[in-house]
Amino acid sequence: MINPELDDFIQQELAQSSGWAQQSMPGDAPVPRRLFHAADAAGVETVVRRRALRALDWRLGWDGPLVRYGVELVETFLHQRADATADPLREQFRRATLLNFNPCGSHFDGFVARLFECAEPQSLPGYAIGFSAAHAGASMQLLPAIYSHEQQLAIVQMLYQCCEDYFVSAVHRFGEQHRTELLTPCWDKFRQCIGTCLMRFRAPAACHEREWIALALGAAAQADDAIGFVVVDNRLVPVVAIDIGALPLDVIAIGAALPFESTREALSAFLRRQRTHGVAIVRASSLAT
Repeated sequence: MINPELDDFIQQELAQSSGWAQQSMPGDAPVPRRLFHAADAAGVETVVRRRALRALDWRLGWDGPLVRYGVELVETFLHQRADATADPLREQFRRATLLNFNPCGSHFDGFVARLFECAEPQSLPGYAIGFSAAHAGASMQLLPAIYSHEQQLAIVQMLYQCCEDYFVSAVHRFGEQHRTELLTPCWDKFRQCIGTCLMRFRAPAACHEREWIALALGAAAQADDAIGFVVVDNRLVPVVAIDIGALPLDVIAIGAALPFESTREALSAFLRRQRTHGVAIVRASSLAT
């Protein structure tokens, strides 16, 4: 077994290496003046009454294809690596990473609310709530979705190569007798790092939606008593509330699937009851860009 001092050293070096790789990723775009949160009626009530966004456990709360896209991208990358190396150490690392790449594992933890620059995303469940997000505060981190397939592959390659190279160099450095103990922290570090990226990967065909990810930060994402459950497609899914505080709501757009006039009247009555003023109610199609 590796002694505790050596294990701590390995973890520190891996953290430094993977941190460098993540910092080397392309820079993010500036946050738009207005973003839209796609919501059903319950989501509208949560935003208006509680001044919060419902953020679902990314692994479990979104539809299968959304999660599977990024997972399959990485799995394909790992399968193709089999033809790229004859080094037994690198092949061992590849096999171990692929074997342990489970999208429901805790390394993919993250509570996420989906936001859009577009008022009519394909996944619009009824309403699009528009608010100014330029000063989102400490409760969330806003990250743009990544639609470029080339950029996605470059990120996977960068993070994987970092962890693989460290594993190979560490075996040479500490000796073959430590190979098994060195393997686990290296593939696990790749899982942790790529897990923070996969929630941003989207199919290139959906680029017109211009999605942003609101990642819950702080106590909302960490405290057990902050986690509740909602029903999604007859499944119980963990959820937290992201406080949006004083972020001004300026518009609620009604999707084409709802009858506009009656929905607007009901929504107006609800907003008056909540003493929420100055919010325009419009058809989502009128905001399409």
